[in-house]
Amino acid sequence: MKPILVECAWAASHVKDCYLRKKYESLVARRGKKRALIAVGHKILYAAYHILSNLEPYKELGYNYI
Repeated sequence: MKPILVECAWAASHVKDCYLRKKYESLVARRGKKRALIAVGHKILYAAYHILSNLEPYKELGYNYI
């Protein structure tokens, strides 16, 4: 599951005007590329859990949320 989440995080880090991209950019300066990808993958997993458990749609926060 970890390789899939890292690949999804890598793809999300290349999407324009995306909350996950901004999160990746803020983390990569402090933690490095690989750890930032793991952290963004964790955010994706956490969001997927809440989406499935609460049966609510995904709400994109946007690039300027942070």
